[in-house]
This record gives sequence, structure tokens and C-alpha cells, in this order.
Amino acid sequence: MGKLWHRKTETAEVYVSTPNEYSDICAQTSTPLAANASWVSRAWDTQGWGLVIATVYSDQPGTLYVEFSQDGTNWDAEENFAYTGGTRLGVLVDVVAPYCRIRYVNGATGQTVFRLTARMRRW
Repeated sequence: MGKLWHRKTETAEVYVSTPNEYSDICAQTSTPLAANASWVSRAWDTQGWGLVIATVYSDQPGTLYVEFSQDGTNWDAEENFAYTGGTRLGVLVDVVAPYCRIRYVNGATGQTVFRLTARMRRW
């Protein structure tokens, strides 16, 4: 596991992570959703990781869900984030169970653009 190191400049403090601090992509889609439609990722193992990082961009509003499970089947814990269309959303969520998945529910208007990516980060 890499180390997090800190660098301070005259204008900003920058925290830089070594390359193995991040997982490969765990969930990703760029297929636009119809009105009120949902997208659900596969479940993945979170053991050994501390944070889920997810980013979203769409032209329509919706809701992003980061869901957790003890067994990969029953999704008993979640964090949800209202998304405003045309903006950029990035979230960090603490891992609270051995499995995770991402769910996104689109709003009342079909999307013409949709990008969602999730990966893990060590503490």
C-alpha cells in the first residue's frame, strides 16, 4: 500500500497519493437513461479499501446511490446524493460493509449524455 504525502506551496496545500492507492474502475457506464430509468452496477468486494469514489455527469437530474451489503445480495446500507443536471458531481463514501454497488435513478426527462464511474481508494 502506498503512502499519502503532503506538499505545501505558497498558494495551496496539495495531498498526493501514490499510484496503488486507487483501485481499477469498479463500475462505469456512459449509456444515457430514459425518463425515470435506473442503472445498477455489479457488486464488488470492498475488503482492503477504505473509500468509494464516484463521479457523475449528465444533462438531466437524478439520484446517485452508493449501496453496501454484508453478503452481496441484500443492500442494507446506502448513501444517496441528489444530482442537478449539467453539473459535475464527485463523492467520497466510507466503506461500511464487504460489498458495494452503485445505483443511479434518472429524473423525469431522458438523458442525452450520462457518465458515471466508481473506484475504490485506500485510507
